[in-house]
Amino acid sequence: MLRNSVNLLRKRSISIRSASTRSLEHLSRDKPIPGLFSVQGWQRGCFDRVDHYSAMLTNNIKGNEVLQNKSLETLISECGLSASKRDIGSYASLIYNLNFAIASLKGCQLELPKNKPTREILLENPDLSLNFNNEPNVTGNTQLQDAIESSFGSLVQFRTLLLNSNLSISGDGFTWLVARIYKPKIQTMRSQVTGEVKFDELFVFNTYNAGSPFTMNKSNIMNNLDKEYKRLEKERNSKDGETEKVQSNTPSSYYNEILSYEELKDSAINDTTYVPLLAVDASPKMWLHDYGVFGKKEYLNRIWDSIDWNVVENRLPPKYELKYK
Repeated sequence: MLRNSVNLLRKRSISIRSASTRSLEHLSRDKPIPGLFSVQGWQRGCFDRVDHYSAMLTNNIKGNEVLQNKSLETLISECGLSASKRDIGSYASLIYNLNFAIASLKGCQLELPKNKPTREILLENPDLSLNFNNEPNVTGNTQLQDAIESSFGSLVQFRTLLLNSNLSISGDGFTWLVARIYKPKIQTMRSQVTGEVKFDELFVFNTYNAGSPFTMNKSNIMNNLDKEYKRLEKERNSKDGETEKVQSNTPSSYYNEILSYEELKDSAINDTTYVPLLAVDASPKMWLHDYGVFGKKEYLNRIWDSIDWNVVENRLPPKYELKYK
């Protein structure tokens, strides 16, 4: 998050992890990221949005000291799936996403386009030369590049997927590079083996509007509610008023027992999280002023040239040797 907005949020008692803001503290309203934005584009795409989201979030948590002292990540996780607190989760997510995306950018040496692309750019043949700048290996981030090539086949395929996924977003949204963390619990009769916090594979996906990678598993909520409903239904229908013992599909203990296939499957879902490594902002508010209606592709090419791979690699968890499908 930008310095003025960080100070603004701190005054409003919202706790923000220093790791999320440290790389932006040197930026200001009159010093845009070089090669990406003009002063006006920087103001409209970043500062105006953060100021608006901050004001709306503050208004929604006004008078609630508990929520005021929670981090953005916690607000997203706790409020993002709640009907009554959805606006709180949404504005927290918008602030976090924008901050996260900007924190990954260091700028590039290109000059801003003097003439904005016109509709003729839609008829141009795609560039098949496969030549581009700013590879992780060049900046010494070999661990990150190895992980990318292992997950996507090659850096070219990753770049194509990342930029084209963002290009497909019509309106507000973000394209994310995430690491899947799977914490397997393998049970035997004599011992318990709990996996360490490591990633097994990288993925690219889109979120739209206020979508967040912290609420990716929300589709599984309906499955869990359905299981709980069926369990309670069996208890109500038990004879003689005695509660029928119903085995839950979620394991209650991992010690000295062998889990069923269903329990292992549910354990895999519940213990899988996705750690964001990189986010690319697709919002027209970010690129329309400097690149015009037909300039999103040029904006994305410059985003790639501006990525700080050191920041991205620092977010990368250790690698786990095993994969699951």
